[in-house]
This record gives sequence, C-alpha cells and structure tokens, in this order.
Amino acid sequence: MEIYQRHPVKGYTQLRTTDDGLSIEQEGIINQLRVEIPYEELLPVRTKAQTSFPVALTFFVALILPGFYQEWLEQTYLPWEEQIGMALLGFLMLGLCYFTYTRWRWSITVTTGWGNIVLPNRDKERPEVEQFVSDLRDHTKSYLYTRYALFDPFQSVEQQLEMYAWLFERKVITPEQLLTLQQQATRAATRSS
Repeated sequence: MEIYQRHPVKGYTQLRTTDDGLSIEQEGIINQLRVEIPYEELLPVRTKAQTSFPVALTFFVALILPGFYQEWLEQTYLPWEEQIGMALLGFLMLGLCYFTYTRWRWSITVTTGWGNIVLPNRDKERPEVEQFVSDLRDHTKSYLYTRYALFDPFQSVEQQLEMYAWLFERKVITPEQLLTLQQQATRAATRSS
C-alpha cells in the first residue's frame, strides 16, 4: 500500500507499507524526513482533519493593505505609474491571500502510536487518505495477530499472557479472543508440565 502527495510549492510526502512497518518520506523546501515505524509501534492509527486559517498572512495584509489604499484614496492626483503599482500591489496581496486560503487551509493529521504525520487535505485526495489509513490499520492488526497471537511453545506462559494483554490493549484482539487465547496458553502449559 502506498500514498503519495505533492506539496504546493516544492516537495512531497510518501507513506508506504513495508514488510516490517510504515515507511514515511517527507521532503520540503528546507527539511527532509525518512523514517520507518515498526508495526509494533504503529497502533492506534486514525485521522483528524484540521482547518488552519493563514493568520500571519491575514494580519500582514490587514495591516499593510489598508494603509496603502488610504494613502492612495487621499491623494487626488498620482502619476499613472504609481496608480498601476498600487493596484498591482493590491491584487498581488489579494491573490496571495486567495492562494493561501485555497491551498493551505486544510490539513489532515494521521495519528499513530509513534507520532503524527501532517498531510495537505485536498478534497479529491481525502477519500484516498482515509482508505489508506483504514487499510493500514487492518494490515497492522493482521500483522500483529499473525506474529504474536499464535502460541509459541518456546516462550513461557507468562510471556504469552503478557503478549495477549498487549494485543488486547492495542485492540488487535477482542475480549473473547483474549479469553480464548489465555485459556489455550494455560492448557498448553498444564499439558507440558
């Protein structure tokens, strides 16, 4: 499974499952991140959409732009070059606000047991991200169940019971499965004694 997102200015984010965990690659203008989270540290996995309005840019525009236009309106006669310059500056500021508002106002945070991964939340990519996270959660639970829920005769019963409790804490197994696995482990221990 894999998801790849390009960033608006430069860079990308790629999430990919491997044999042992989730590989994360993020590259931006300034920073780079490459890490692999083992499946054992991945759960719980969930998403949360967030809205973040570009406060700094809005503050800048709200402070600077009215001052420019106040001066422009007070002067009855300006050379045409200044009038065009003021108009272009105003349109540039408004265009920058619009671009920021439409491109960077939404983010989706993928929360894992290891940490958070922030992705741009574009409407057309949202279902793909949600599906990836759902598939990742199911794949991780399947991996952990296959790897740790089967009885291992080379481990002590206490270790097995701790492992089953750990799987239950991460919601890999249900209470009924936990009870069944605990009973199987204790029966196997009494048979081997």
